[in-house]
Amino acid sequence: MKGRKLLSLTGLYLKRNRTVITAGVCGGILCAAVFWLYRLPVEAVLYAWILGAVPGLLLSVRSFSRYCKKCGDLERMAAQKTGYAEPFEETSDQLELLYRRLLASSYEERDRLLREEEEKRTEMKDYYTMWVHQVKTPIAAMNLILQTHPGGETDHSQLSNELFKIEQYVEMVLQYLRADSPSADLVIRECSLDTIVKKAIHKYAPVFIRKKIALDYRPAACLVRTDEKWLLFVIEQLLSNALKYTESGRISVYQETESPSERSSARRKAGEVIRTLVIEDTGRGITPEDIPRVFENGYTGCNGRAGQGSTGIGLYLCKKVMTRLAHEMVIESEPGVGTKVKLLLDMTKFIPE
Repeated sequence: MKGRKLLSLTGLYLKRNRTVITAGVCGGILCAAVFWLYRLPVEAVLYAWILGAVPGLLLSVRSFSRYCKKCGDLERMAAQKTGYAEPFEETSDQLELLYRRLLASSYEERDRLLREEEEKRTEMKDYYTMWVHQVKTPIAAMNLILQTHPGGETDHSQLSNELFKIEQYVEMVLQYLRADSPSADLVIRECSLDTIVKKAIHKYAPVFIRKKIALDYRPAACLVRTDEKWLLFVIEQLLSNALKYTESGRISVYQETESPSERSSARRKAGEVIRTLVIEDTGRGITPEDIPRVFENGYTGCNGRAGQGSTGIGLYLCKKVMTRLAHEMVIESEPGVGTKVKLLLDMTKFIPE
């Protein structure tokens, strides 16, 4: 087996250096022809040929040995499928140095992609584990309601409430999967902000009624350049959070007009009109140390640890979607007073369809 491998490497080496070998053979023939034309003795021709051939042969053997070593190193790296390490000896060949840099950058890029893929798998595994535990709670509640009413007279309002929670969790996991796609199914166009907000409010109307939370909605009569489906998802998540952490009081949804003095110089030059939608509640609020981290994946903060009902995914997805839409989201909050979330819209650089 080793003999076949050596023979194969020899053939490849000769093929790779055929130009040099051909030049050496032609040089020897040329020298022999010159000696013959001058009628020099054969001994002189052989002596000159040996003097030229022996150093060339030694250099060829040394070069072939290095070639075999490099081939072995590359085969070992390919078999191990590990990160790139510098297995070769020092060289001054600029072309070979460039090949080594290319090889090193390829391995580094591969390792980076593998790490990202592993992080995504871990993140998705953790999310699905948490999601299963979350969705089991309303299912168990529905089973309990059915078991406590064997006669068939069930509490439809409670069942509807638990079913609504299941629908929320299912919608969340679908959006979680879609948000990782490069295009995220975006359709950017001019949309009525009032229509989008009313759809979100209509969805959560039963929750407002059940929790007896007042709604103060001031119609946002304007158009924004965005994706209607994804912006609706963000507003729904923010309303869900507001309802979750507001035991009494009200939730206000209104458009805030940005004064010219509040605009940055870049926006004034571009002549952009910023549409700011505000969702404000009178709930528990967020502690100052939690605000910088509320957009992290899986971070629940003090409210989540206290209530055991937070997944830490909602605001993470909202921030991810808003960034993809080229919008901004800002949170202002004070514990015990409430939370104000501002959605800065109409900042997209996409061309409306």
